[in-house]
Amino acid sequence: MKKWIVLLALAIIGVLTWYFFVTRKKPKDEGPKQQPLAVSKHSDSFNVAVNKALDSYYALTKDFVNWDSAAIALHAGEVKTNLDAVNFDELKKDTLIHPTAITYVDASKSELETIIQPGDLTTKRHALNNLTENLYNLLRTIQYDRSKIYLQECPMAFGDDAPGLWLNNTDAVRNPYLGLHDPKYKDAMVECGGPKDTLNFMSSNTEALSINPMANTESGNETKARLEVFNNIDNTRQKLSTVGIGNLGIWKDDEIGGYMSITPYYEFGAGNLKNNLAYYLESDNKNFIRSLKLVLNINNGDKKSALSKFTETISKTYKALDLPEAIEIKNAAQNGKALTIDKPNHIERIELEKSKIETWKFILETK
Repeated sequence: MKKWIVLLALAIIGVLTWYFFVTRKKPKDEGPKQQPLAVSKHSDSFNVAVNKALDSYYALTKDFVNWDSAAIALHAGEVKTNLDAVNFDELKKDTLIHPTAITYVDASKSELETIIQPGDLTTKRHALNNLTENLYNLLRTIQYDRSKIYLQECPMAFGDDAPGLWLNNTDAVRNPYLGLHDPKYKDAMVECGGPKDTLNFMSSNTEALSINPMANTESGNETKARLEVFNNIDNTRQKLSTVGIGNLGIWKDDEIGGYMSITPYYEFGAGNLKNNLAYYLESDNKNFIRSLKLVLNINNGDKKSALSKFTETISKTYKALDLPEAIEIKNAAQNGKALTIDKPNHIERIELEKSKIETWKFILETK
């Protein structure tokens, strides 16, 4: 009898086990839950246009860091053009926000005109400070929600107790008021400054959509320059440092999405305000150099001797990099003529940027 009871108990246990582990439906494997994308209060076209204006503004602050007067005027014009391209009519549904935003836009364009026009860098830096305040107030008014924006301050931009402001897309400091070539501090104060405020209207629990138009382009996947000498960054820096216009600094993040190495300004010529030369190595990829620029700023009236020194340095640049000299490029440099030569692996050119001062550039750019 006991034997039958044991067998019956085992049978019941078997049936229950079969029911729970075989016949009972299992929940479907839905995988990890997909996080919702952040939804902007503005249209995609509006956000892309604002982002483009911000990118040109960040490039402008980089030019101030580099004390590059010609590039400052160029990028200030781009900021103005890009602001004009933003469709602020989209904001008209809010009768308070729209007129307030337009006020800040108009004030920003007025300051940009000051930066674009011929004038000294101190005046332009005051305009940059005013521009920054207006852009900051504009972005805060419209609640731009596609990136975090840092308002930074240099406490001694215009003297020991006169601060200056700028916007950045990272919290790293690259001071556009003292920069890399300050007459008193040289490059010692380029990281002087700190946070003043942060604008962050992105959703706190979602990830912002990327609106970088270059995000998935072929250039982002490049690992090598077609101009071979640009693939060995340290070797190129060392070679160019023997040319005689100064040593190239370390290859580093420029804090606005690229990489760079530059020399201090090499001054030459007569007079209190001397001419100067400098190398700029730049790239959007940390693994290789995208372009080399030899920049000449003519600050006194002796243009002929300035161009002669420029041409001499171009010749030394070719030699240092073991590249064949392009006679046409040297002749164009000596005669102050713009010229572009398209070669299989790179482009060589002489170009003029003219604002208050005359700036000539010799450029090698890899394909």
